[in-house]
Amino acid sequence: MAWGAASSAPTGKIGLGAVIRAFKSISAIAVNRILDRTGRPLWQRNYYEHVIRDAASMDRIRAYIRANPSRWPHDPENPDAVDPDPDAVIAV
Repeated sequence: MAWGAASSAPTGKIGLGAVIRAFKSISAIAVNRILDRTGRPLWQRNYYEHVIRDAASMDRIRAYIRANPSRWPHDPENPDAVDPDPDAVIAV
């Protein structure tokens, strides 16, 4: 199957998932080389798409992005989490 193809019928288009995978892979390799480390993931496994339909939706997403780093110490996906809190992951 072609890189980024969703089926066996190639369309010539590369999907968002393929772009995200490539970005995460290339950046993880570069960061891990700089930090001289191996065996630890840099990125969380998944990403979530969300269609922004109005100003209120945009405001919620902005608030989520601003607050997200403060939740990382308790995020269950953080390998160094102190007192992991399953509610630390908040949906937008």
